[in-house]
Amino acid sequence: MSKIEFLYFADCPNYLLALDLLDEVLNDENLDWPIEMILVTTEETAVSQKFLGSPSIRIGGKDLEGISGSEGEYGLKCRIYSGDGALQGIPPESLIRNALTQAKTKESCCE
Repeated sequence: MSKIEFLYFADCPNYLLALDLLDEVLNDENLDWPIEMILVTTEETAVSQKFLGSPSIRIGGKDLEGISGSEGEYGLKCRIYSGDGALQGIPPESLIRNALTQAKTKESCCE
């Protein structure tokens, strides 16, 4: 079972929408993987968690977009994703599905 980390800050206007979408995709894929909620409250925590903005999702330790970032890119800020030809505040459903598929494939090949 892959680890899912959901990183956000409390005032983020998009984190609940992203969390609902993640839950929906997990249900569609019949996956009962737990989600570790990580509330980022300070700039120091943002750097230590390698927080690229809210909301961020990591599956199996890997960011949905495959971004690793650098210290200057971490902070308490909103995250913008590109998808379906537009910029949006939550990850596209396809990005979540692809990350879950990759994690399932990795688990089934390497158990």
